[in-house]
Amino acid sequence: MRKALLPALLATAMLIVGVIGGCSDDATTAPNTTAASGTGFIKINLIDAPGDYQQVNVEVIRVEVHREDEADSNSGWSVVSEDTTTVDLLTLTDGNLAVLADSTLAAGTYTQVRLILSENNTVMVDSMLHDLEIPSSQNTGLKLNHPFTINDGAMYEFTLDFDAGRSIHRTGNGRYKMKPVIRIIVDQTSGGLVGMVEPVAARAMVWTVAGADTVTAWADTLSGAFRFSMLPAGSYDLRIGATVGAYRDTVLTGQVISVGQMTDVGAVVLCHGLEGDAQRPYMQGMARAFQAAGWDAAAMIYRGCSGETNRLPRNYHSGATEDLRQVVAAVQEAGYNKIVLVGFSLGGNLILKYLGEDPVAVSPAVRAAVTVSVPTDLAGTAEALIQPGNAIYHARFLRKLRRKIRAKAVALGDEAYAAPLAGVRNIVDFDDLFTGPLHGFAGGADYYARNSSQNWLAAIAVPTLLLTASNDPILSPSCYPREAASASSRFHLEETAWGGHVGFRLPGLRYYSELRALAFVEENAHG
Repeated sequence: MRKALLPALLATAMLIVGVIGGCSDDATTAPNTTAASGTGFIKINLIDAPGDYQQVNVEVIRVEVHREDEADSNSGWSVVSEDTTTVDLLTLTDGNLAVLADSTLAAGTYTQVRLILSENNTVMVDSMLHDLEIPSSQNTGLKLNHPFTINDGAMYEFTLDFDAGRSIHRTGNGRYKMKPVIRIIVDQTSGGLVGMVEPVAARAMVWTVAGADTVTAWADTLSGAFRFSMLPAGSYDLRIGATVGAYRDTVLTGQVISVGQMTDVGAVVLCHGLEGDAQRPYMQGMARAFQAAGWDAAAMIYRGCSGETNRLPRNYHSGATEDLRQVVAAVQEAGYNKIVLVGFSLGGNLILKYLGEDPVAVSPAVRAAVTVSVPTDLAGTAEALIQPGNAIYHARFLRKLRRKIRAKAVALGDEAYAAPLAGVRNIVDFDDLFTGPLHGFAGGADYYARNSSQNWLAAIAVPTLLLTASNDPILSPSCYPREAASASSRFHLEETAWGGHVGFRLPGLRYYSELRALAFVEENAHG
């Protein structure tokens, strides 16, 4: 999650929920009293919740399970592992686990699991190791009630969720004892939840309630990432609190973990217009709208639009899909598996071209797109922009573009770079003398022809909305692709009678573009 657009402590950019196993030990399978025959398989994993210690080292020397049809609790134990496993429990967080047993087991119904520990258990506090006493760990072992059935030829897997923070106690004489608090989590009944918190400096603690347990995770001190490895299926309220700095707490309600499903709150990638940036009101407003709906927001800032001069001769342009492709890949690599693209004006053209020019190459993480006030015909828009009625728009754009060219010439130490400015009277001249040649096109006309998104609309395979106003002063009549929309099941055009260019303001400081974008995404991005 990269929610740096708001001043509060911002949580979950990404909230991924997947089936990786889990249920508490009071939600177990009812014993099957029918005698079974054959051989199955059992796998037992170990994870841990974070604890306020530097190390918690335990040594498991044997793992056993008890058959239901053995009335004597001292007999009927089957050994499923005699391999010594020594592990620091505090390393078994953030998705890491240790395998305690992975073996065959006679088919039948079992009622208990027992861990036999050695005496070589320690806890580190203030960089000093102390012996950790675990009563009965060597004799009767740690017994856990957990009825389960092994079927012939089938695998049964579960995980022991050790809570070191609640299990270790310091006695009055300075000794450390462990009274284990362990949840048993069964595959096929639970999910995992991961996310990121910014700012990282807040050192956030993240917690939720699972049944009678409060389950806690800590945001990584370098990345802000946090993870709950296993939670029973259900709905959770996720609470995020800063331990450093003056940030308000955040609560994310109704985060659903469903068995057999992967739920990802996802990220929206915002693409601004010509000479825009992440601080433009339409970018800020859309980011807030999506964040309020539980999405993370990331802004793509084009080359030279961050406030610093781009170091390469090239700049950005309406069809630079190679840059958008890299941004999408970076967001996906950060862990987002559900991505929505939202673009304004030039940014909308960029998105439409990206989606249509090579549909097979579009990342499968991209689930939907919304574009607003898009110049789908660049040549027509350029001609409309230089008309007298758009003099204010045109003068502002041209002034900024000229300023950037002069700054680039200084940065490159090449006065000749800016020399063609002498021939620039309008935006059409600028594209003919700069935008086209700098990016490999023969001139402005070639640049317009090869980068207008209207060329690619028919090939778009991702649910996509183009929201545009019939009173937009910048768009030419050729920028309303009605035929392309009527012929496509994926590309949708919504044309309003009002809204201007990237306007769509409603009473009460609300924007129709934000409401419509969210509604379209909620309807189309969850497949």
